[in-house]
Amino acid sequence: MKLLWNHLKPCIKSILLPCKFVLYLLLTRLVLKVLFLTHNRQIAVTLNTSKLNDGSGAQIQRLLSTFLIASVFKIGYLHSNIVSIQIHPLDSFQDSDSLQKYLVRINEKFLLPSSHYNFDSFEVLERDSLKLFDLAHLRLMSILTGRRFLIRIVDPYPVSEYLVSQFALVKSALPNQVQATPNQLAEGIKTVVIHHRQGVGGQVIYPGQLISRELSIGYFLKVLGEITRTIDQTSLRIVVHTDAPLTDSFYIPTSEQTELWEGTPRFENGKLELRASEIEGTLTRAGYAVSVKHGGDPLLSIEEMAVADFLIMGRSSLSYVGGILNKSGKVFAAPNFWHKSMPHWIKI
Repeated sequence: MKLLWNHLKPCIKSILLPCKFVLYLLLTRLVLKVLFLTHNRQIAVTLNTSKLNDGSGAQIQRLLSTFLIASVFKIGYLHSNIVSIQIHPLDSFQDSDSLQKYLVRINEKFLLPSSHYNFDSFEVLERDSLKLFDLAHLRLMSILTGRRFLIRIVDPYPVSEYLVSQFALVKSALPNQVQATPNQLAEGIKTVVIHHRQGVGGQVIYPGQLISRELSIGYFLKVLGEITRTIDQTSLRIVVHTDAPLTDSFYIPTSEQTELWEGTPRFENGKLELRASEIEGTLTRAGYAVSVKHGGDPLLSIEEMAVADFLIMGRSSLSYVGGILNKSGKVFAAPNFWHKSMPHWIKI
């Protein structure tokens, strides 16, 4: 019997350990639901927008995710403007002056309403990452002591990833100018927007990631094949938004942002090597009429994604935000992306 137990013990442990984690998570969420049943004026969240310098899509996604946490848990929200953007090689803004003008626009479009609280009476807690347990713990602290907490977070995803099904709460709070309206095209014409996030090309893997951001062109062909099973491709207007250049090239970041590129693939001696994409030629040879936009204004890209009849996302926050804002189109989620999909997004 002892020999049998010694044999079974490792197997039982391997089964129970994942169950233990799931039970802990379910218990934490249950406690949170009880603690945050009603609007709470003793806890609030705000995004620390000065600590991470990232691309447009990532900065917007963190902002929306922070507001999502406040909305779902009925706690306060203090809005923070985005103060910095990592300039990508094909962005329409490539110097300090044009970047500042772009920041004004992005903050106007994604101005979320702050709660009418007296935040001067709140203790500010700096958190690089927010977890479900933190919220439960701070709520209990506020009940027992009467203290008020403003949690200033850098990474909202450990909590917001559990709440993606409720992003409609965020969309309804955005200014009217961000609300998507249908494309004004000829009757019967549908728009397909493809986001081809390539990076420097060659399926490279960036620091901190396990897989490449770049999806194969074969994947986009596969999704287009699904779409054209029910819609004649002559009735489609296909637009590709890509960060890939038209030809192989080099990019030299501004002196203020050079350090942001250090340690990334193909960045040497202050220059970033970029490879051209074959997506236009490949789709054309497959019989599709496409229009390719190489870089440009990220806000305009998001707006076009938000009104697309079909949005084929890349592994990118830019099209993730476009998918959140998309009002009535079909959104195809990027496979194996590290951010969870909204329930109605289609997976292929």
